Parts: sequence; C-alpha cells; structure tokens
Amino acid sequence: MSSENLIQKPMKNTNYEIHRNLLSFFHQYTIKEKNGFRKYKVRSDPFLLGGTTILKDINGHCLWKIRKSRFSYLNKLKIASVDTNGTEHPIATMKEKFRFIVQTFVIKSITYGNYIMKSFHGGSGSFALKKEDGTMVAIILPKLSSMAIVYKVEVFGSDNDMNEDDHTFILALITVFIRS
Repeated sequence: MSSENLIQKPMKNTNYEIHRNLLSFFHQYTIKEKNGFRKYKVRSDPFLLGGTTILKDINGHCLWKIRKSRFSYLNKLKIASVDTNGTEHPIATMKEKFRFIVQTFVIKSITYGNYIMKSFHGGSGSFALKKEDGTMVAIILPKLSSMAIVYKVEVFGSDNDMNEDDHTFILALITVFIRS
C-alpha cells in the first residue's frame, strides 16, 4: 500500500446564506454563496390550502418544485426536479412527523437517499439535515438583520461527493423547512 492511499483529502464545507424578504406577501428568498454572489431564487406561494415552492437559478430557470398536499394536518410534500424543457420528474417525498416540541421531517428519495430534518431544542430556528444513517449533511442557523431574516447554511463534505444537483436538492429541502 502506497503512502498516497493513507493520506485522505480534507473535507471542505460549502457555505450559503438564505435571505428572506420580510416585506413580501409571498415567501421570497435569495440564496447567496459565502462570497456574496447570488446563486438561486426561491418563491413560495402560501401553504394555506396547498401551495408550491419553486427554486430557480439566478437566470430564472426552474430547477425544483415542491408541492404541498391539500387538506393534510401535517405537511406532506412532493418534490420534483424540473428539466430544461419544463418537465417535472418526481424525486422525493417529504413528510412532517407529529411535533410536540421538535419539528421533524422525513425525506424519502430513490435518487438522493433518505434524510431526516430536525429543529434543535428551544425553538431557536436552528435545525440540522442528516442522512438516514445519522451522517450530518447540513446545519442551518438563523440570524436577524434589519430588513431580512438570514439563514446561514453549511453543507458538510460537499467537495468530495456532491455536485450542484445535490446542493440544489438540499437547499430546496431547507427552504421548505424554513417556510413551514
């Protein structure tokens, strides 16, 4: 065994900021990279009787659509990727578990695997996204500013085994969790 095989590449994390405009009737977000460049836009219709959250790239091309099931006490969502022709491809389901103190969603996807998204105790607005096996995927921490609520997102180990589709899927899940 060579010494090259013993040296592991350090895992780098990717950081994003999700900015929510407080003055908007619809839930609108801008997702920026750590360097401040705008990367994605999110628009969410009211989830009162069903609704849709759409994640677009900065040029306005739709990447993901998340639809809430109507007439459901707990949130049940269907997540679809959208190709360049506008065709939707079902990718995952996201179901809210009954909440006593901690808000929890279970995400099931054949393409991306299964995840659990859970808020931290104390209602601080912070939460974590983990794979089904307990591996931490992302952590989300809120920060208030004068004109917006900003969520700091850190996606762990993202340079080793994730591509941009993985990131947009994770960011779509996060915006739905923030919205609910």
